[in-house]
Amino acid sequence: MSKAQTSPETPKRRRIEPRTLQGFSDYLPKQMVTRRYVENTLRKVFESFGYGELQTPCLEYQEILTGKYGEDEKLIYKFTDNGDRKVALRYDLTVPLARVIGQHQNEITLPFKRYHIEKVWRADSPRKGRKREFYQCDVDIVGVANIAADAEILLILHTGFAALGLDDHIIMLNNRQITNAFIRTLNIPEDKAIEVFRSIDKYDKVGLEGVEKELKERGIEQKNIPEILEFIDCDGKSNQQILEQAESRVGSDPDGQKGIEQIKSVLEILEHYGVPEKNIRFNLRLARGLDYYTSLVFEVLVPKFGGMSLAGGGRYGELCGLFAGKEITATGVAFGFEPICAALEEFGLGPKLHVADVLVTVFGEAYLRDSLEISQKLRAAGLKVELYPDPTAKLGKQFKYADANNIPYAIVIGEDEKKKKEVMLKNMQSGEQETVNPGELIKRLAK
Repeated sequence: MSKAQTSPETPKRRRIEPRTLQGFSDYLPKQMVTRRYVENTLRKVFESFGYGELQTPCLEYQEILTGKYGEDEKLIYKFTDNGDRKVALRYDLTVPLARVIGQHQNEITLPFKRYHIEKVWRADSPRKGRKREFYQCDVDIVGVANIAADAEILLILHTGFAALGLDDHIIMLNNRQITNAFIRTLNIPEDKAIEVFRSIDKYDKVGLEGVEKELKERGIEQKNIPEILEFIDCDGKSNQQILEQAESRVGSDPDGQKGIEQIKSVLEILEHYGVPEKNIRFNLRLARGLDYYTSLVFEVLVPKFGGMSLAGGGRYGELCGLFAGKEITATGVAFGFEPICAALEEFGLGPKLHVADVLVTVFGEAYLRDSLEISQKLRAAGLKVELYPDPTAKLGKQFKYADANNIPYAIVIGEDEKKKKEVMLKNMQSGEQETVNPGELIKRLAK
């Protein structure tokens, strides 16, 4: 071959480094099984209480989101788009709900009950249990001031965690009116009250000494700090003892008294619903850091998962009114979708990957049609069926594939089975094998 006929060298293929942004994640099928399990379980609970699903855009105008989150406002992803509009990514699902109520108030009938499961974004420092892109799972009642609405949200919390197999959950309950009344007895200026809330809210992360340090750094007078620390000391006390403690500190303050009566009413309603006392705890150090909460606030802990909050919410009396132009009260909670999924996986409590109910093996090229036919019959019966895609693969390799993917059964149609018009059914967990006819096979697997 002459020089002129020489083929040009194949250009070196450029390799792009595969990577994701910090705080953002891929979820492989094994992880998606847990995530779908949690989502579907909670969706079923919400709908059993008569709640409908809401979806909203991931982008909002900046002015919709800003001024609603207190210190956390710095975590909002904000930018100017190609149309020179100032926009922001959803920070949570509560403010978009309030915007929907205001924007569609002529189309919505109150009370409005909705659940909302979608992604939100926060420009936070990524670490274990904290991401920049994650799912939230909210359920709210809008337009009902009665304490029965709050009690229903708490019952949904209890029902949801029980449905996930987390029967040892503890719903922590407080009322910001009680804490506000106590703060007034200390003559702390009104503009400093929110600083007390924010300091108390960090108790689970920093402990009592950390709260003391926070109070000092936020400008709370030293003479008031010991009384604040004593007020939030609830360890080892029953709900009744904490109620007595709160009553003795708020005195005759009308808002404080109203807050205590609301706590009593909620506890009474939950008892009537059959919620065990061990699952609900009145806790005076529960504050919830977001500024829009006005009275009842709540969080959920599961002791075996540590002190991490797995759900949080409360009543917000002014947020919807900002968009509706009139007072519309609401109450709701966000299930911690991401920490719940992570905890279930870490402790092995979630479901295993089970994409298919049965693997139909292919004994060889000559038996492919038989395997295809039984696969279709099983799918028509409502089963999830995977057909091994390579008819040249050895049977042992196909069984290993079923094991690796937690497929509980495998079917083999070989020469003997084809002659007898039967199939061999293998239990992948026990290793037991039996020969059955197709009709019996469908009945057996359907169970």
